[in-house]
Amino acid sequence: MSIQTRNNVEAFLVREVTKQLTTDGYTPLDSERGAEVALRHYRENAGFKGKAFEQCMARALQFLTPAKTAAKKRAAKKAKAA
Repeated sequence: MSIQTRNNVEAFLVREVTKQLTTDGYTPLDSERGAEVALRHYRENAGFKGKAFEQCMARALQFLTPAKTAAKKRAAKKAKAA
């Protein structure tokens, strides 16, 4: 699934958030979901004071934290059962 961007700034934001989340160990699906949340946050907040990427990245991480915690719990449970 591809995220529709309106301009180069949005394309940069989506690309970098996706890359950072993938580097941090999130699945490609979770990375894309996080990028969508970051893009929505960017579009809804026009009054950024210089740190737009950091704010959007923080919003994406805040959204994805429960997903990563659940994945860790499932992996630990699987390892314990084996």
